[in-house]
Amino acid sequence: MTHVFRSAGLRGWIFTFGLLLAGLSISLTSCSPKCDPDAITTATNLSTELPALMEMASSKKFNQEAADKVLKPLADMVERAKNTPRNKDSAEMWRLLQDDIVKPFFDMWKSKGKLDADYVRLTKGSVERSLASISRAEKAKRGECTMPATNN
Repeated sequence: MTHVFRSAGLRGWIFTFGLLLAGLSISLTSCSPKCDPDAITTATNLSTELPALMEMASSKKFNQEAADKVLKPLADMVERAKNTPRNKDSAEMWRLLQDDIVKPFFDMWKSKGKLDADYVRLTKGSVERSLASISRAEKAKRGECTMPATNN
């Protein structure tokens, strides 16, 4: 008889442990950030617009109006990511892209007029990889990440 009770007790512990794991999984999922379709859209748009503009740095003078067309959406996304609850990692990725790669590049382009083609190529590659990482990280978040409708 004691063997039966031990077995039932073991099943009870396994059941309790399973419930504990399920509850922990649900609570951790509810604490993780949700996917932001606007972040994916911005990363996608910037992944074509920003490198195309950067490419011009080796042959053309700096154009503030053209720069603002990519810097403004980037700055907006940095702010949005920073103000989204439980979004510290994504916010930091956007901030690093802006503050450590894009701004220094545009500041140098503005001050020098034109930039070395190798520097442009290397920095452009860093931007492309950063935006791809941001997009992958966003898509890996919980929840369905349906893309917003575009005006095209």
